[in-house]
Amino acid sequence: TTSPGFAMNEIQQNGGGGFDYLANGDIIKINYDFMNPATIQIIDANGDNDPAAPETIYTLPASTYGSFIKVAPNGEFAIFGITGSGAPARLDKIDLTQGSYPVTTVIELEGNFGLDFVDNGHVMVSANAGGWDQSQPNEVFHIDLSAPSADAVVASFTGTPSGPIALNDAGDLYYVKSTWEYPAPANSHTLLKFNVTQIQ
Repeated sequence: TTSPGFAMNEIQQNGGGGFDYLANGDIIKINYDFMNPATIQIIDANGDNDPAAPETIYTLPASTYGSFIKVAPNGEFAIFGITGSGAPARLDKIDLTQGSYPVTTVIELEGNFGLDFVDNGHVMVSANAGGWDQSQPNEVFHIDLSAPSADAVVASFTGTPSGPIALNDAGDLYYVKSTWEYPAPANSHTLLKFNVTQIQ
């Protein structure tokens, strides 16, 4: 038999608030449980045993949790989403180049759910700006990190909660349209693609 070239190493960790890879191959994640405040941690994933144990670099405000965390293409910072009752829903930026890991708020955005980077200065964000109000649309925003505004709506969907998004290397956007119904009925999710020309 021949090996397909993949190997698996199971890491027992809570990443309920999302995770992403750092430039050095380690993982940055949002650890979330119901008993303690959510935290951003770095765990060893490249095998160099650094950090030797999960390293907490930031604690989210009480009664909040992380929607996602995504590392910028240059590896210098990450953007993470905060939701919950303990602070305004927002996108925060954590600096990964300084040992103190300073955090600043990018923009307040209710119902933030998913994010991907266009480049180091621009992101796409999926959010229900109306929160849990089902009459409000789910929207995909283009946000310039140097002048953040939630005015640039790329796409808008009614009758659906926030859906995950992803961009490919060509700049095409993928979005999952779902349903407010629970449990979700069969065939109630649709994967949509917007090519880069449509977005521009």
